[in-house]
Amino acid sequence: MTLAYRIVRSEHYEINLVMRCLHNLADALHREAWRPDFDLLFLILHHAESFPATFHHPKEEDYLFEAVRCRRPEAGPMLDRLGEERAEGLALVSDLRQALEAYAGCPAALGRFHAAAKSHARHERQHMRREERTILPLALQVFSKEDWREIDTAFERNQHPLLSAGRRAEFDKLFALILRRIPGAVVFGSKDARKKKAA
Repeated sequence: MTLAYRIVRSEHYEINLVMRCLHNLADALHREAWRPDFDLLFLILHHAESFPATFHHPKEEDYLFEAVRCRRPEAGPMLDRLGEERAEGLALVSDLRQALEAYAGCPAALGRFHAAAKSHARHERQHMRREERTILPLALQVFSKEDWREIDTAFERNQHPLLSAGRRAEFDKLFALILRRIPGAVVFGSKDARKKKAA
């Protein structure tokens, strides 16, 4: 697979894992199975607000998706729909911030936070699955080696005003901090539960 393809899939993995944490922690709070760690919840919110919109999506849109649009104009409506979903995601993450801030100030706002967290996590995961099942296979089908070389170069250099090696390092630190702080048994289940599921 090409560098750009691997980067997209790797970043999807990171977003998906953060969304899984958000979803499962919100459920645990709702069940009263976890006491809120607001520092962790606000770290997750920061990742959800900033990583997709300022680091992941610009590369996809400016290089990968634009090249698909040029090679396959009939894919335009599908790409337009993905663009609409990204806009919907921005609205949902704004709702999530408001809900988390309300919950941090008042425990009675848990229900609002629970709903906003699950809605945003579900939306982001569905959006990435749609990209992986439609646009990425199409790109692999229609791009020439030269197309991929140009896109790989752009991805490698992060040729976008919002992107840089320093920005990538910031997100690596944020992601690592989230992973260190998450309660593994709450997010992923206990070892005993995982063994039973595997059996």
